[in-house]
Amino acid sequence: MVKSDSDEIFSRVEHPTRYINGEFNSPKSEGNPLVLLSYPDLYELGMSNLGIQILSHILNKNGYGTERVFSPAIDLERELIKADLPLLSLESGTPACEFPVLGFSLECELDATNMINILVLAGIPVNRNERSEGMPVVIAGGSSALNPSPWSHFIDAFVAGEAEDVILEIGKLAGQYRKKNIGRSEFIKELSRLKGVFAPDYPENEALYLRVDRLRREDAPVPSILPFMRVIHDRQVVEISRGCSRTCKFCQAGCVSRNTRHRSAEDVVYIAKKGLQTTGWEELSLLSLSVSDHPELDRILVDLFPYLKKNNISLSLPSLRADSISEETLKTAGILGHRTLTLAPEAGNESLRFSIGKIMKDEDIFSSVEKAVKNGFNRVKFYFMVGLPGEKDSDIHDIVRIVKELFLAMKLGKPKVSIAPFVPRPHTPFEAIPQAAPEEVTEKYKTLSDRLSKIRRFIHFRDPKAAAIEGIIARGDERISSAALSAFKAGARFDQWRETFSYEIWQKSLEESGIDMKKELKSSPCAPERWAMIKIEKETPTKIRPSNFPSAKPEIPIQIWEIKEDVVFYYRLKYSKDIPLRFLSHLELTSAVLRSLKRAGVKIPYSKGKRPKPLVNYGPPLPCGIVSKTELLDFSSKEPLKKDFLSLSEKHFPCGIGLLDLFVFGQQPSPITSSELEIKYLCRGAALSDEKIKNFLSDDECFIDRNTSGREKKVNLRKFVLKIEKTDYGVIFSVLFGKNGSARPSELAEYFNIQKNLIWERTEINPR
Repeated sequence: MVKSDSDEIFSRVEHPTRYINGEFNSPKSEGNPLVLLSYPDLYELGMSNLGIQILSHILNKNGYGTERVFSPAIDLERELIKADLPLLSLESGTPACEFPVLGFSLECELDATNMINILVLAGIPVNRNERSEGMPVVIAGGSSALNPSPWSHFIDAFVAGEAEDVILEIGKLAGQYRKKNIGRSEFIKELSRLKGVFAPDYPENEALYLRVDRLRREDAPVPSILPFMRVIHDRQVVEISRGCSRTCKFCQAGCVSRNTRHRSAEDVVYIAKKGLQTTGWEELSLLSLSVSDHPELDRILVDLFPYLKKNNISLSLPSLRADSISEETLKTAGILGHRTLTLAPEAGNESLRFSIGKIMKDEDIFSSVEKAVKNGFNRVKFYFMVGLPGEKDSDIHDIVRIVKELFLAMKLGKPKVSIAPFVPRPHTPFEAIPQAAPEEVTEKYKTLSDRLSKIRRFIHFRDPKAAAIEGIIARGDERISSAALSAFKAGARFDQWRETFSYEIWQKSLEESGIDMKKELKSSPCAPERWAMIKIEKETPTKIRPSNFPSAKPEIPIQIWEIKEDVVFYYRLKYSKDIPLRFLSHLELTSAVLRSLKRAGVKIPYSKGKRPKPLVNYGPPLPCGIVSKTELLDFSSKEPLKKDFLSLSEKHFPCGIGLLDLFVFGQQPSPITSSELEIKYLCRGAALSDEKIKNFLSDDECFIDRNTSGREKKVNLRKFVLKIEKTDYGVIFSVLFGKNGSARPSELAEYFNIQKNLIWERTEINPR
């Protein structure tokens, strides 16, 4: 969403940064883009999806212009409908209906109504049979698409599995469709002939689940697109392995790909360093279904350690196995700021654990926690499931036992327990077994809650009703399409989110579509027929190789990389925030500037402690929606900056942030906001009468209501406004900023009844 007529809308919605273009490293399409990729949820979730990033990277690198679109939040959806505006792509603002291909990543069944909403807002017929020539061909992939039946009324073609080896063929066909060398029906027919693609119009052509033979360095999405806003995974992510050789019978991701492919240590280190250098991210995450199963994990950490330590970059290892965590791994992670150990025992005892394929002994769990605490970890997260096949009441009591033993006896600092209902998945050994009804799960939750009352505040229970709907969709047939459309029309949106999920809407929609919820939850042996068009080729599981074999476990000589305190050089950067980025918040703006300085090679000192912070001082906060020609940032550097630093560094800053001046100090200056300041705001195009200005300045009290964190209070604007000047360009307000606060441009606009669509610009910041 980048059209100029959207600016007024953005000023009325929360987090407008979700919808503006200009992120650093974002792709620039040449000519007409061919593919629009979508994750049907909010921007901050979609930008945390690695699959979208990989496919976008491959397509753009090979000349098939690719852009992105995500679900608009409910407030923006209302604004678009009210203004009769179409849904646009993020990069170029092209209407979504003008792309040859619209590709969805379906990772959660509860995103069904969001996907429908994107189609509706884009002006694309929801039913695939109603799409005419020239309309986008709608393609879907992801774990939820491994059962195409529930989505078959909406989706023209499904990609089953890992799409790297087929995505360029899709891009090529999209190009032919754009040039009208092939028609829409021929496009879909050609798609159905591709390995790994299933098209409902050609049910005879089954799809074989795709797997790449290796993780190629060139396919890694670096440099990564750097969001302005804080996203769910706000860090550089490197996929170090794909697939899983474990035998968990409930895990779809592992069951469809038992043959694990490990990225080489050399490639992991290369991708991680390049990604961090080209983004300025403060954290690195190594990603796989089981990070600690990588045979060279300790070697990777040894090679990365000096770079991460020197540049104050923390490390995240989100998926560790209790039986394969080495002491060296935890030691390194602890030094680099990783403070949370995440373990998923799933069941409370070894007997049930082993029966579902989770080979994890109690002694491994306790040993891992002890090692983690020893190496500075102060948080432990545990994940359990209830309603597992063969589960008895005693198994629920064993969850209580193990949680008490771990969190109460060991007195861990910040425990967290997540408990969720088991949801059977297609293409797993449990694909046809019953799922516990919400009432059954609620009873189990009550038992756990009562018996763990002393630590209840540390326990999160997933909504059993949402899990039931998810399970029904996951194993559903074509009738789900009708139910999802009915739920959408009834107002269902963002069903993954507890605050917006409506069980009643879905319950009614399923019933109206002829779906018996109780019957569907029970499932049956014939259920797998619904996803039989997707074939999973049997694989021999990769033999598990422990990560701590001798050749990969050198001792880390920490002392070599201890940072010495040398001479520090002090600077003040003056920069601008221009119209393209006017909707960045103050925190988003300052974060963008700091990351840009890191990309430019500035070695900013950090504070001490477990979570070091850059030692910088900001100027007065700049409100969202305001342009500025005079933003200030004080920072220091361990090395002197070159005289032509500003001109050399421009390429490291996003479009919309201009470098104006750099001041040098012989010693550390006082913080910019330590004394009272006079700030000037120009409201371009505004007109105030002399009488109105005179009346305001001659009064002692001019109150306005201010809403802060949901609380209303009266604010006397007069004590903050020093002067008001009329110019040929508009009106300049000189405002006091100090320890007692300041006046906001939005409050001045409201008090003086100034038009809302005018541009406000901060022009000067001066000490009083």
